[in-house]
Amino acid sequence: DAPIMPPGTMLGHYQVITRLYSEPEAETYKAIQFTVQRPVALVLLKPHLLGDAEAVAKFKDRERVKASISHPRIAPLYEAGEANGWLYYTREMPPGRSLKDIATAGEQLGERVLVDVLYRVAEAMNYAIERGYGYRTLGTRDIYVDGENQASIVNVFRPPTPMPRDQAADVHALIEVLAPYAAQGKARSMLHDLSLQSHDWGKLSAAMHDIRDDMSERSLLNRAKDEDIAVAMP
Repeated sequence: DAPIMPPGTMLGHYQVITRLYSEPEAETYKAIQFTVQRPVALVLLKPHLLGDAEAVAKFKDRERVKASISHPRIAPLYEAGEANGWLYYTREMPPGRSLKDIATAGEQLGERVLVDVLYRVAEAMNYAIERGYGYRTLGTRDIYVDGENQASIVNVFRPPTPMPRDQAADVHALIEVLAPYAAQGKARSMLHDLSLQSHDWGKLSAAMHDIRDDMSERSLLNRAKDEDIAVAMP
């Protein structure tokens, strides 16, 4: 379907650039906050739901949850408001490129980058879950990798539901999402080994922390060996 707001549309002090995706209750756009020339993600409640008190209340509940989370790897909510009869909120566009954009570019990720992605995503998810937040399933559009190969996520959190999520299943789903991005060799082997284990978000974060430490130690040992060889050469 055509986007509700075409490129160039002004909503308050935001100008729509392009639609990122559409969901049953909302559409998300990339926009520019004109006053400070800042790129943002603008989330708009669909117009047919504006008269639905329950849908409006749910939208505002999610705003409050997203606004209450503060973590360096979770995109913060900037503003929630109403303009020209529309309900919306804006959040940070995480730095770097989404996994979806990386796939479109035909690129893959090595072992070290994948370990960091898993570690930082699991750390962020566990932080929110320990504080009682619910969440939706993570997809390739929700995970970003910056120029220093550090990962962050879109704010996927929402009020908790009566039935808690199966964290082990959600972790396994994330590993499956990452599998096509793994370069040959160690990266694929690492993901395969993880797929055979059962982790919640906290255990995944701990496991990735240990792997990162092991990789750092190996790098230091290899560097020391190289320096010893260089000294020994005539």
